[in-house]
Amino acid sequence: MSLLLPMQKEDRWPDFTPPLRRDYRAVTVADFCTAALTNWLIPSLIEKMIRGDRPQTTSGRQLADYLFIDDVGQAVLSVAEHAAAQGIFNLGSGRPVSVRTIVETIRNIIAPDMNLVFGEVPHSANQVWHMEADITRLTSLTGFSPSVSIDEGLRLTADWHKARLP
Repeated sequence: MSLLLPMQKEDRWPDFTPPLRRDYRAVTVADFCTAALTNWLIPSLIEKMIRGDRPQTTSGRQLADYLFIDDVGQAVLSVAEHAAAQGIFNLGSGRPVSVRTIVETIRNIIAPDMNLVFGEVPHSANQVWHMEADITRLTSLTGFSPSVSIDEGLRLTADWHKARLP
């Protein structure tokens, strides 16, 4: 299964735009990295590894497009500040990374000696294998480009968790 991004103008609800206003802006976020959502992949991995627990994972072959939350805010602001930026925009880094790379990077940041075993958890029947945002339109109309790399975003998120966990 794949997620179909980018979302197209014709995919929007027909009565989405208020009748007195013709211009609209909407953003769809592929996925984002933030520290506070602990039931999501990245924060849950970080918390487990901080506690010294080895996470059980799938094969890690899935590809996902992550965008650090600071870049999400900057992208939304870029859309709001550019009059030519009308319509629907996809937010993401435009650079998918494997779940395996995410798990290994977090391990390298938090517990470099932890032995990881991939494939202990089976993939679900409706597994999304590749999710990638096409940010070409966003970049061309606003100049937006992500400023936080996946490695830096994971380090910042891990630091946030380390400072808050007992």
